[in-house]
Amino acid sequence: MSRHLKPVGGRDSRLCSFWRWQLIADLKLVSPVFLPGPDRAWAALARGFSSGDLASKLIGTLEHMAYSWLAASIAGIALGALIGSSRTMRAYVAPSLEFLRPLPVSAIIPVATAMLGLTQGMALFALILSGVCEILAGLEGLGQWVLLSARAFRSADLFAGVILLGATGYLTSIAMSLVEQRLLAWQSAAR
Repeated sequence: MSRHLKPVGGRDSRLCSFWRWQLIADLKLVSPVFLPGPDRAWAALARGFSSGDLASKLIGTLEHMAYSWLAASIAGIALGALIGSSRTMRAYVAPSLEFLRPLPVSAIIPVATAMLGLTQGMALFALILSGVCEILAGLEGLGQWVLLSARAFRSADLFAGVILLGATGYLTSIAMSLVEQRLLAWQSAAR
C-alpha cells in the first residue's frame, strides 16, 4: 500500500500549484486586477509574442545579460589576476571585498542609482557588480515591460513578464551550468 502513496513533488506539485492559482483566480478570492489566472497570464504571453512587443523586450534583456556577463567576466578575471598576484594589492583590496561580498545587490542598486542616475552606465555597473543579470526597470527590456504593466494595472501582462523573466533566468542558469561542466571537465578528471 505504501508504494501507491507517493509524496506529491516535482511535476505533480507544479500542476497542483497552477490548479490552485487558477481556482483562486476563478473564485475571485483575490481581485483579478492583482491576480490573474494562469490562463490570462498565458494569453497575455502569447499576445505579447504575436504582437512582437514581448519578443523585442526579450531580445533587449538578453542583450543586456550578454554584455553584463562579458563585462563582469573580463573585470573579474583581470581584477582576480591582479589581486592574486600582488600581496600589496590583496592587503588593500581584501577588506573592501570582504565588506561588499555579503551585501545583496538590492542594497547596492539604490546607492548606484543615487550616484550614477538611472542610466545605461548605472545599469552596467549594477550588473557587473552583482555578477548576475538583474533586470532593471528603467532599461528597454522585460523589466520595463513588467514595470509599465504594473503601473497600468495590466496584471496578466505583468505575470506574463514575470513568468518569462523566470524562464529566461532558469534556462540561462542551465546553459551556464552545461558550459561550466564542459569547460571544467578536466577538473573532475584531475581529482
